[in-house]
Amino acid sequence: MKATHSDFRLPLTDTLIAILESFKRLSGDKEFVFISSKTNKPISENFLSDKYKKIGYKDIHSPHGWRSSFRTIAAECIEEHKCGIEAIESQLHHKIGNKVTQAYLRTDFLEHRRLLLQWWEDKLLGKI
Repeated sequence: MKATHSDFRLPLTDTLIAILESFKRLSGDKEFVFISSKTNKPISENFLSDKYKKIGYKDIHSPHGWRSSFRTIAAECIEEHKCGIEAIESQLHHKIGNKVTQAYLRTDFLEHRRLLLQWWEDKLLGKI
């Protein structure tokens, strides 16, 4: 996460929870699910970018490109998922509006984002 303006809560779909639980079974009783084998600490923020480079995808796609794709597709499909642009921006942990708006905005749209991520999961799995 680049943003340092606030804590970030991530809503999880049932499928994501199941995936994380399966990773947890593999990693054992460690504090973190995604652990660096070298340091026994959480993987670095550059982990995925480094892996993309290693397998030759550096000039084809990037992990940040997934964020961009999500933002574009979600914005184009607002009628489909029925979540506003604020939920999309909040899911990406972007600041919303100007300083006045930010001063009064006291939500992270968690329930809307939960619906948005379920829609995204269904879209990626070809269910819709």
